[in-house]
Amino acid sequence: MGTASTMWELPKLLGKLRSGTGLVNGYKLERNDPWHRIAIGNIYNRFARLLFGVRIRDIDCDFRLIRRSLLDDLQLTSTSGTICVELVRKIELTGCGWKKWASTTMRGCTGEASSSG
Repeated sequence: MGTASTMWELPKLLGKLRSGTGLVNGYKLERNDPWHRIAIGNIYNRFARLLFGVRIRDIDCDFRLIRRSLLDDLQLTSTSGTICVELVRKIELTGCGWKKWASTTMRGCTGEASSSG
């Protein structure tokens, strides 16, 4: 979820979760990853948009708020790193509104990828 300083931006994120908005999805303004991981992430996001119609900017950004009522009704089947695509797409299909949120403190961590598959 980024660094501990990201928590100071939580009130900004909560401010975007208004009536009719079911999802607030973050994205990093700047990443500290090696160039090849940035390139792979960009390609992954573009394919997900093209193949599944996902509209948000950063599908794998783990800093998001989701209304509990939406989660209660979703049936997720993915058991791999693709669960973010499934989650976001199914939320978009509910017709609820969504907002994006650019983090100024969430720079991304360097290191190994966390998904396996």
